Amino acid sequence: MCGSPLVPTPCPPRRQLPERRPEVQDQVNLLLVDDDENSLLAIETVLGSLQQRVFKARSGRDALRLLLQHEFAAILLDVKMPEMDGFECAKLIRQREKSARTPIIFLTGVAEGRPPIFQAYEVGAVDYLIKPIEPAILRGKLQVFVELALKTREVKRVAEELRLAQQVAHERELVTRQREASLAQQQWLEAALDTQRTALILIEQGAKTPRYANRAAREMGQGVFTGGKWPAGVTVNDADDRPVPADKLPLARAARGEKINGELFSFTDGDRRSSVLAFSENLPALPGTTGTMLLNLQDVSVLKRAEAELRSTLQTREDFLAVGSHELRTPITALKFQVRNAIKSWDRPETLRNPASHALSYLRQVQGSVDRLARLSEYLLDVSRLSANGLQLRREGCDLGEIAREVALRPSADGVWTPSSVSLKTSGDTSGFWDRARLDQLVSNLVENARKYAPGPLEIEVVGHTDTVTFALQDHGPGIPADQLSTLFGRFTRARAPDDTRGFGLGLWIVSQLARHHDGTVVADSVPGQGARFVVTLPRGTPSVVHEEPMQLGAPASLP
Repeated sequence: MCGSPLVPTPCPPRRQLPERRPEVQDQVNLLLVDDDENSLLAIETVLGSLQQRVFKARSGRDALRLLLQHEFAAILLDVKMPEMDGFECAKLIRQREKSARTPIIFLTGVAEGRPPIFQAYEVGAVDYLIKPIEPAILRGKLQVFVELALKTREVKRVAEELRLAQQVAHERELVTRQREASLAQQQWLEAALDTQRTALILIEQGAKTPRYANRAAREMGQGVFTGGKWPAGVTVNDADDRPVPADKLPLARAARGEKINGELFSFTDGDRRSSVLAFSENLPALPGTTGTMLLNLQDVSVLKRAEAELRSTLQTREDFLAVGSHELRTPITALKFQVRNAIKSWDRPETLRNPASHALSYLRQVQGSVDRLARLSEYLLDVSRLSANGLQLRREGCDLGEIAREVALRPSADGVWTPSSVSLKTSGDTSGFWDRARLDQLVSNLVENARKYAPGPLEIEVVGHTDTVTFALQDHGPGIPADQLSTLFGRFTRARAPDDTRGFGLGLWIVSQLARHHDGTVVADSVPGQGARFVVTLPRGTPSVVHEEPMQLGAPASLP
C-alpha cells in the first residue's frame, strides 16, 4: 500500500517496455509489372539473388490491386501494356498516399524514335531502363532500394521503441508526481488536522490502536484516549463522575463499531480537570480495511467553566438584587415613617406653638433619607457605566496628594470615624492629568471600604515617581484571606464572612475599573491579623481625552 496512515492508496503497476526481439534477415516486397510472362520470369530470375519477396502483375489493374494489399520497396513497371500503359499506372500509384513515394523504375523494349524518358520522370519515376537489361545493373539498382527500405524500417522500429520508452518514462513520471502530490496533500491534511483543537481519531473496527490521531487527541490526557498504556496520574470518569474502565473508553467502543452521540467524559491529569464530549461515526471503508470509525472528542472544559461562572454570576446577581433591595428599602422606609410622623404631629400643641422649627426638623430627616437614596442611585449608575465601558474621563491637571488630603479630612456620612484617625504622607511631585472627580471617588471608595471592614487608624501615602504616582492605603484590621486576594476586585465580591451582607460588593471593583480607565493598576496585599494594603499606580497622563464615549459624568458617589 502507498500513501499515509490517514488515506492509504494502492500503488499503481509498473509498465514494462516491450522486449526487443533478436535481429533477423528481414525481407522487403518488390513488384514486377509486365504483360509479357516471359519478361516477368526473366526479371524474377535476375532478382532471385537478392532474396526478397517478389510479386508479379500482368497489367496495371493487377498492380493497383496488389498495392492495396502490400507495401513495396520498389516497382519495376513496363511502359507498354494493353488497356493501361505504365505512365497511366504510375500516375494512379502516385495519387495514393501510401505509395506516393515508392520508387518506380520503368522498363521498355527497343523502340523507334526518342525514348519518353522525360515523361517517365514527370510521373515520378526514379529511373528508365531499356531492354535488354544488364542483370548486374538491375540488381545493383534494386539493391540500393532494398537497403534503403530495410534501413527505413529499422529507423521506424527504433523510433517506435524510443517513443514507447519515452511514453513509459512519462507515465512513470506522472505516477511519481501524482504519488508525491497525493502524499503532500495527505501531509497537508494531517498538518491541518493537527492544528484543530478538536481531537480526531480514525480506528478500524476490531483494531486496538488507531490508524490516525491528530495532535489534540495525542495530547489529551497524555494520550489516554488513543489507546496504549494507561498514563500514570490520569483518571477518566463518566457524566455521573464514576470511573470508566479501559474497555468502556470511547476508543474501545468505537473499535467495536458502537455509535457514540455526545456522551460526556471528564478526566483528571494531575491538578487539571477537563471535560470532553465524545461522538463516533461509521465511515466508508478505506482501501484494504473492513470498516473505519471516526471518533470526535470535543474539549468542553471552557464551556463547563463558563457554565460554573455563569451560575456563580447568576447567584451573585440574585444576592446583589437582594442586597440592593434591602439597601434601597432602608431609606425609603425611613422616609415613609418621617413623613407619616410629620403629618401625625402637625396638630399637636407643641407643633402649633413653633411650626417652623418642627417642620425644619422633619425636613432635615427627610433630606438625609433623600441624600442616601441619591447616593444609592448614583452608585448603581456608576456600576452601569463601568460595565458598559461608557465612562467618559475629563482629564485636567490635579494633585493626587491634595485629593487624598480632602478625602482624609472629609467626615463620613455616619460619623463613625474622625479625620484624626487617618494619617497622610506625601512626597515628590504628585500631580498629573486625571479626572479629578473620579480620583476622588476612587480614594473615597478605598477609605470607606477600610473604614467599614477594618475599624481603626488608616495610613495613606502618596508618592510621586518619574512617570507615575502611587497611592497606598494601609489598614490595621483583620486582613484578607489569601485565597480571596485573587478575586478581591471582582464584581459582587465580599472578602468577609458569607453572612455579612453589608454593601453591594462593588466598591473595590469600581476602584479597579477607575484605575484601568486611567491606564493604571491597583493591587492588594494582606497578612491575616495584620491588616491589608492597597496600592494604586497611575501614569501622569496627558490633557487629551482618552475615553470618548458620549456619556455625561455624574457626581462621584461614596459607598452606601
